Amino acid sequence: METLQGLGVAVLVTRDNKNKQGTVYRYHDGKQWKDGKEEDHKKNLDALKTKAKNHHIAKQSPVQLTPKQAAQPVQEPPKPTADKPVEAPAPKEEPTESSKQSGDTTLDISKPDKDKSQSFDYTFAGNAIRLVVPNKGISVSKLVSGTEEVYTLSAGEMLEYIRVYLNKDKKPELASVTLQTSSGVLRRDYVKSENGWVFCTDTDAKMKNLKDTTEWKSNFEIDLSASKDTDECRVFEAELLGVTTKHFFPTPGYHAKKGVYARWNGYFDDYCLSCLIHKRGNIELLVMIVVERLTRRWKYFEKNADGWKDLTRDEFDRKIEEIKG
Repeated sequence: METLQGLGVAVLVTRDNKNKQGTVYRYHDGKQWKDGKEEDHKKNLDALKTKAKNHHIAKQSPVQLTPKQAAQPVQEPPKPTADKPVEAPAPKEEPTESSKQSGDTTLDISKPDKDKSQSFDYTFAGNAIRLVVPNKGISVSKLVSGTEEVYTLSAGEMLEYIRVYLNKDKKPELASVTLQTSSGVLRRDYVKSENGWVFCTDTDAKMKNLKDTTEWKSNFEIDLSASKDTDECRVFEAELLGVTTKHFFPTPGYHAKKGVYARWNGYFDDYCLSCLIHKRGNIELLVMIVVERLTRRWKYFEKNADGWKDLTRDEFDRKIEEIKG
């Protein structure tokens, strides 16, 4: 017997007084059990499985980001930590008149509107990504992709930014939504399916499916003083979580083997995937994601009078939290 929240189907095997076997099909309509037919049993069972799948998806929780995770271009789903528990999504609340007035903007992640947001397309580790950041003064209430709804914000949620993962046709397939809530910074991932956009339960696998490999062209050095794109590197600046963040991403086919003015040099097959500089006032923090001996690693630095000083992960986490205020 299969049941879910009062709904159910059952198959009963019976025997009469002559030991002859029979089969009875039953279903529960939410109020009571009723007799059914064999031809309807499979349809009812399939419908129940669909409800069970959707029920499971609805119970998935967003991930609360640590300072390190919130400060870098996340490419793998952050893991919950002991001091940062996963929190279940808050139930949807009916919008009040004041919330309707302050948060009635819809953002289309397939064609970002410049009047509502900044958007930046780049490539990271084979994934084509679009970063979308709401303009100051814009309060977003809903995310859509064309005519399809992706996510509607609940009361108390504020959109910080979205990372949209694109397919080979530059169409959105995965959306990583970063929100500011009363519980802190949360991330929820949604994936395009046959039935529209649904909560993503395996972000890492979806990212891998969207990767597009490019043949190597040449090596180059990342110049952290650069302010404009080059043929080898995408360079842009955006405010994330209240901190001005400068982004450096090698373009497809180019491998960054050295960071100019930083204390990292790649050897043999080592290369740099990205550099992010977080700046507030006189403080500048740098996080580099590199591949060393075929393993992805994170490098942390702080700028001082003598250049860039190495930081431990704990030091970086503490300092990035400080500049967020």
